[in-house]
Amino acid sequence: MNPLAYLQRKDAEVKARSAKDAGKFGLRIAAERAKRDSDRTKKIQGRSVNEKAAMLGTYLADANKMQGQEVGPESGPSSPIGLRQVMQSAGLPGTGGKGKYTNKGALQAPDLDDAALRSAVMASADGARPIAAALAQQEGPGLMEMGLRARQAIAQNMGAGGTRGQISRGVAYAGMTGGITASGAALVDLMQFMTQGAEVQSERDDVLPS
Repeated sequence: MNPLAYLQRKDAEVKARSAKDAGKFGLRIAAERAKRDSDRTKKIQGRSVNEKAAMLGTYLADANKMQGQEVGPESGPSSPIGLRQVMQSAGLPGTGGKGKYTNKGALQAPDLDDAALRSAVMASADGARPIAAALAQQEGPGLMEMGLRARQAIAQNMGAGGTRGQISRGVAYAGMTGGITASGAALVDLMQFMTQGAEVQSERDDVLPS
């Protein structure tokens, strides 16, 4: 077999395996995020009315600060992506209509006093679970999710087509061989490791305790 053709075939296998792994990481990220949201919702829900009211107030205050900052001459004020969801969860006005309310930038986070915040929490169903769930979903990713996202990004780059994928795989090959140009059997062994190693690592991760 032509050595160049063989190496190209092995590289194509690395590309295909990486693209497949990127998809698997996507599913694991979604599962990790769902678990984290559920756990955080339960913890927030279990807090006192005053604590939940304070969390709601802090979120709305931060949204107000963000809306007060112009992000560009044409784009206008910015809003947190989850502002509508949080306002709806707390039964706050200005979220259920049409027209201007379909634009998140048109929403204005209300400036509520402590009594109004406590009232919103107490009026929320099931121990303010809707508010707890909305606040939980606004939080950033945990360490496990960030690690999975990093690995997904690597797999996506390795599995990409064109120059992006070629450069990513070339860097990986060079790095794994200590920066020394590999040839023949050494590069074949490396490619073989990369097409199998990711799958083995994924299976190993699946059985590790979270």
